[in-house]
Amino acid sequence: MGLDGFSALIPAAGEGNRLGLGPKAFVRLGSRMLLQYVVEAFRPYAQEIIAAVPKDQVSQAKDLLPGVKVIVGGDTRQQTVRRLVALATKDLVLVHDVARPLLRADVIRRTARAAAENGAATAAVPVQDSLMDIDTETMVNRESLWAIQTPQAFRREVLLRAHETAFQNGRCGTDDAGLVRELGHPVTLVKADSLLLKITTQEDLFIARSVIRSDYPIDE
Repeated sequence: MGLDGFSALIPAAGEGNRLGLGPKAFVRLGSRMLLQYVVEAFRPYAQEIIAAVPKDQVSQAKDLLPGVKVIVGGDTRQQTVRRLVALATKDLVLVHDVARPLLRADVIRRTARAAAENGAATAAVPVQDSLMDIDTETMVNRESLWAIQTPQAFRREVLLRAHETAFQNGRCGTDDAGLVRELGHPVTLVKADSLLLKITTQEDLFIARSVIRSDYPIDE
């Protein structure tokens, strides 16, 4: 994998208010919880796995996830990732949202490889739908648009510098790749797939459950 392996960092401290089923990391998808899906996807490849969960769920997470370092998350995702990257011991780190449980092994490998070579990379997919700017009521050309996903992979020192800079400037970004880009560092796009969806609503959860019940090979 290069750079003596990588640290998998899982921000999983969200309360899941929009989904309405309690802390999202512990929502069940078939026989397992979302957090378990993500951890098991990384186990064959990561040299260390660190997960951040709500304070009240730390004990439960430790029982569920042997061999995983579990910490208390911050008040925001950005605070949580900042804590995670500060604790990482590998030169390469992969950050992956617990809300994206359908993580394929090849996406992990290709994203890690791209970051090892270029310093920063993120999973992404080309936008397929037609888009409209509702302010101007004009259609947006989707040919050059990609939807950004996770995992997002970085050399640790690059991501740490991005978070420290954002903290000092009071900047809150939408994702880690965006913070790294603000440093002027390019981020390589790694084509993933649309089933690496983010579970935000009940409809998303229904789709994910349908995938799990099918024979879609998410573990390849």
